[in-house]
Amino acid sequence: MTTEFPDFWLQSNGAELLVRTTTLLAQYNNDTLRVITRLRTEFPGLPPHIYAKTVECSLARLKARPYGHWTEHGFFTRQSVEQATSPAIARHHATRFSGCECVLEICTGAGFDTAALAARAQRVISIEADPELATMARHNLAVQNIHNVEIVCGRAEDVIPTLDISSVDGLWADPSRRIEG
Repeated sequence: MTTEFPDFWLQSNGAELLVRTTTLLAQYNNDTLRVITRLRTEFPGLPPHIYAKTVECSLARLKARPYGHWTEHGFFTRQSVEQATSPAIARHHATRFSGCECVLEICTGAGFDTAALAARAQRVISIEADPELATMARHNLAVQNIHNVEIVCGRAEDVIPTLDISSVDGLWADPSRRIEG
């Protein structure tokens, strides 16, 4: 069993843990200490970070609810939801890319802007440096039935020279505004 995220949540044990976490958060009024204590009893033997990441994703799903019904099946980090562009703003930004053959996006995040760009352009290539966020974004786009996006994991300055950008006629970048550490 893999414990890498978000792949872990796609496995039966991980999916069950995620559902149970959401139920317990509601039952215990988002008291994360009580929830994690209960999860450790009900799902023994998992590495400690599994419980914390699952609680984080469940709480992030709650925060993401205003962004659409698909979010109840999406994967997020707290930061990716806090920094997400609202759907109305993302759609507004994306209007300037209407009719583009291919938009290059730098900084995918959880894929909120990416989804809006995909609705306007024929194709989107999106670059995300964080492997976990890149995987989450792929999942989030699939949940929304969006299939005209290619997410490339890596630093933009390393990835762009390897791409055939001859068809790119639009560029969008919305980098994180937080510095970790």
